[in-house]
Amino acid sequence: MRLHRPPVAKKGQVAVWIVLISVVGLTLGLSIAARSLSNLRQSSELEETNRAFSAAEAGVEKALYQLESSGGVTPVLTPQPLSAGGAEYEYTVDQIGSGSEIVLSPDLEKDKVVQVDASGMNGDVVIYWVNADDTDQSSGTNRASLLITMVSKEAEDNYQVARFAYNPSDTGGVVRDNNFSLSSGGGGGELVGGVTFLEKTAALTLPGSATSEKIIRIRALYNNEANTIGLRALSDTFPFQYYVITSTGKAGESQRVVQVTRSKPALPAIFDFALLNLSGSGLTK
Repeated sequence: MRLHRPPVAKKGQVAVWIVLISVVGLTLGLSIAARSLSNLRQSSELEETNRAFSAAEAGVEKALYQLESSGGVTPVLTPQPLSAGGAEYEYTVDQIGSGSEIVLSPDLEKDKVVQVDASGMNGDVVIYWVNADDTDQSSGTNRASLLITMVSKEAEDNYQVARFAYNPSDTGGVVRDNNFSLSSGGGGGELVGGVTFLEKTAALTLPGSATSEKIIRIRALYNNEANTIGLRALSDTFPFQYYVITSTGKAGESQRVVQVTRSKPALPAIFDFALLNLSGSGLTK
């Protein structure tokens, strides 16, 4: 009678397969777990980033609301919490665009108006336009004609107004029969505020007293391309023209920054066509 020994080799093969399957399964499980943790972490970071960005936007909106409602804005340097979400914001406010030479931003488009604060200034101002380094706006047919209105508030019912109108030296051969004064430019250009301008007005005297509130309003006509505008004060300096609001939002480990540049509050474009009589007898055209 023969006795058969059990298949030892086959048992060893089964054990190896069990070990291999266990290792593969463990590897897959760890990989899935790591991926899940990574997704959760990314989702949490994305949520924090969104809340930080929303907080930064909230800071900008608060600053802009203060500017629109009161005409000025003060910085918030202590973190302010939002009503929900665990996020907070703070913002700084910088004032730029002052000095004897300023360049306005953005460029002035056709039939649009830009307003410059000249409060407390005295003396003459020269206005420049057409950036020599911009081939689109320096083309003759794209050079704007300017309507300029200077207003000085001497008292509550006493305003002094000075108006000027200028054509560029080069109109691309197109006649502009409007009786405007001719630009004093037309040469090789003049550097103002880091920009070389091809057109300029004569020296324009600001109306009113040296301490009065003043504005200079500039309207562009005829131009097919937006024109860069610059101003030079011959004996004084311009006050600042823009607020730069930099708001920082924080949520958890995330931080986001939103920056906005906003000009001072300005009158609507229709103001240039309005004539007011404020002598006490009511509004008349």
